[in-house]
Amino acid sequence: MNENDKILINAYLDGETSEADSKYVESLIESSNQANEYANKIKRANNEINAFFNSSDVKYVESHTDQFIELKTKEKNISFFKIKFNYIYSSVFALSLLGIFIYPSFYKNNEFATYTVPKTRSVLSEIDNTKIVERALYKMIEENQTKAKIISDDYEQFIIMESENSTDCYLVTIKANKTEDKSLFCPKKTPALTKVEN
Repeated sequence: MNENDKILINAYLDGETSEADSKYVESLIESSNQANEYANKIKRANNEINAFFNSSDVKYVESHTDQFIELKTKEKNISFFKIKFNYIYSSVFALSLLGIFIYPSFYKNNEFATYTVPKTRSVLSEIDNTKIVERALYKMIEENQTKAKIISDDYEQFIIMESENSTDCYLVTIKANKTEDKSLFCPKKTPALTKVEN
């Protein structure tokens, strides 16, 4: 999925795509987990934003902002300077509130990116686990993350990735079940993940 696909997905969710583009986006969302996850994130964000703007608190703030300002102005005896908020200023105020309430919800778990292993793969061989860790590492690079955790029914693994100086490789620390392994992850080489002696 590239940036153009993301733009098309956003337009599709807003109902702004042609029939051909709609079919393309629908097939992309069905065939790509990454596109499906991106579409779901945008849907959740849209729902949160709509819920916020439709909340009684925002409607109350919008309808009572002028009255509040006038009351506070009279209390301070500022008769020579009358502040009047029109629709634009109350909208800016509402958007500021939006930033205060919505921004933290998008970054609640910004310390660790979380990847969940499907229940059917809970019992893993070492080869399966390596593939899952590699997928998580590729995703971390794509999302510009340095810390992640992989969760299954039976275990949790924590991954910390540090960039190696002047190479296209990363030093990876994997912590699981009171053990710590260090590996070198080079996305452009095969195999991409090689264990490093501690």
